[in-house]
Amino acid sequence: MKKELYHLTIANLDPAAPELGTKGKVVSGPCLHYSAPSAGGWGIVRTAMLVPESVLLFVAPHGCGRHGSVSSVQLGLRSRIRYMDITEEDLVLGSHMDRIPAVVEDILSCLPKRPPAFFICASCIDDLLASDYKNLCFRLTERYGLPFVDCHMNPITANSSMPPALNIQRSLYDFLCKEKNTRVPKDTLNVVGHFSPINPNSEFFSLMNEAGFEKVLQLSACQTFEQFMEMRHSSVIWVFPGIKSSSATIRKGSAVAMKGWRPSWNEKFPGSPATRVAWIVSLSGGGV
Repeated sequence: MKKELYHLTIANLDPAAPELGTKGKVVSGPCLHYSAPSAGGWGIVRTAMLVPESVLLFVAPHGCGRHGSVSSVQLGLRSRIRYMDITEEDLVLGSHMDRIPAVVEDILSCLPKRPPAFFICASCIDDLLASDYKNLCFRLTERYGLPFVDCHMNPITANSSMPPALNIQRSLYDFLCKEKNTRVPKDTLNVVGHFSPINPNSEFFSLMNEAGFEKVLQLSACQTFEQFMEMRHSSVIWVFPGIKSSSATIRKGSAVAMKGWRPSWNEKFPGSPATRVAWIVSLSGGGV
């Protein structure tokens, strides 16, 4: 067997070639392939930027940060993202954790306006070292009086109970938990787990209105951080399939409880509020 690197360019693709599997598919089951989220699409950094007006500090070796940096330029997000390179010496001594507060101070002093939310994103190498980013964010929140939340770009957890796609959802909605004793229960519905706003002409909104919800709130439709924080007042959460673990975080901030909730239900949806919501959600295969 020849030990030569096999490659095939797009220009040389032949729909009838055996490498492409059946029916000319460029990617098929038997093929070895890898699609990096950071090469386009919804990677961790881009997903974090769904939080309006937020700023992100990506702490990683330059090889890891390079992918996010290129993607941020392509997506027009470069002004909201900063990078802190860490060296092998940093990893051996743990000194990069001591440098982060000073870097945060420099970022805040350079910005024309203080952001309402701040992400600190770690790479998988810090997860392997068990670096305590949660404690760091807690101390920075107390110091600056604005919410700091940790997020993680760690593909090594892809097969775990908390893969990157779920972990970043937890980070997004963790901001709702930062405001203590400020929740005023409202008859609004949170829709979480998707990246793009639901089409405003969709019948989904009229259905939810008939079910008694005053408004449907979704992070991807928020233009300001203040609008995003309105989600903490909602009484019910609609969770897209595969993202249910993030709902536990939102429950802490927006208290998904049916007790005492009395929206103006339409007779079209019989039964208790919980039954009606569950029936509506079952139409899409989601969860509450």
